[in-house]
Amino acid sequence: MQYKKFYEYAPLLILGAVLFFFANNMNYLREIFRITQPVLWGVAISYIMNPVCTFFMQKTNWRWSLNILVGYLLFFIIIAGFIFLVIPIIGENLADLIKSLPSIARAIRDMLIEIEKDLSAGPLAPLVKQLNLGSYIELGFSKIGGLLNGISKLVLVFFKGLSQFILGLIISIYMLLNKESIKQKVFRFLRVRFTDERERAVGDFIRKADRTFGGFLSGKLLDSLIIGIIAFFGFLVLKAPYPLLLALIVGVTNIIPYFGPLIGGVPVVFIVMFVDVKLAVYVAIFIFALQQLDGYYIGPKILGESIGVSPFWVILGVVIGGGFYGVVGMVLGVPTLALINSEFDDYLERREKLIVSKENEPG
Repeated sequence: MQYKKFYEYAPLLILGAVLFFFANNMNYLREIFRITQPVLWGVAISYIMNPVCTFFMQKTNWRWSLNILVGYLLFFIIIAGFIFLVIPIIGENLADLIKSLPSIARAIRDMLIEIEKDLSAGPLAPLVKQLNLGSYIELGFSKIGGLLNGISKLVLVFFKGLSQFILGLIISIYMLLNKESIKQKVFRFLRVRFTDERERAVGDFIRKADRTFGGFLSGKLLDSLIIGIIAFFGFLVLKAPYPLLLALIVGVTNIIPYFGPLIGGVPVVFIVMFVDVKLAVYVAIFIFALQQLDGYYIGPKILGESIGVSPFWVILGVVIGGGFYGVVGMVLGVPTLALINSEFDDYLERREKLIVSKENEPG
């Protein structure tokens, strides 16, 4: 059992080494990530579209290129439907919200000024005077212009991301067209570079990574779509303002594991609160109930055992991934850590079997 001590501390040592490497190369890695974003989009889209094209391949006798054409036509129809049916409504909701911001801010300012006057007339008058709440209220009101400027910057970021997505879409088509060629090159490299045993091990790792990432990403997207649809109908029933915009926020942020519901729920409640405080309470209760339904029933039913790690590893994956690569890192950090954890468990199991077999060898 001479390796026992090493086994106990190995996960921390490996994690520390990985974090040290990333910390020392952060700017370099971020630059690589920025440059290769269209390629990463291409990999992600081809990864999602591959099962669709394979499904058509199994159901028809068409050539692979024709199945890709049908798969992407279906994809474009869905995107076009979203653009022509959903985007205009979201745009109207967003425009109404931006238009309402100054009046909402004035209403909040007037309410806070009234509260300040009431407090100034009571026993807390010295404290209110010392805190100078009026200046903070005016400062907060002046920030509305900055908020509008921030929204315009967000629109620019969106269109930049859209251009990278379109480029990634083109890359994904070429990746799928050359799928067999890419696969052959990978396995040729494995045969040349590794022994038969190592080749099998690397092949097993690739298949495990495919199951982990594929199961998690496809499951999480479906889960978030269902949550977004339920949220939309829930907001309609509650007569919440901007129901489609709010449902989109809830659905998209739900893709982020663990913290996504909180990240999406808080701004939704605040937006509704500006319109109707009582309604905001009902919306908060509805979102909380929806999160519980997702956490205890919908999520486990869809995702199943695709991840199979404890909440600790999920939180760690979100925090580390988000720290390095933002929202994308938050999403991919969980299956990455799940894969590392699974590989390390397999390694420990192999080493323990080897140690036991050596100990049982005759003298």
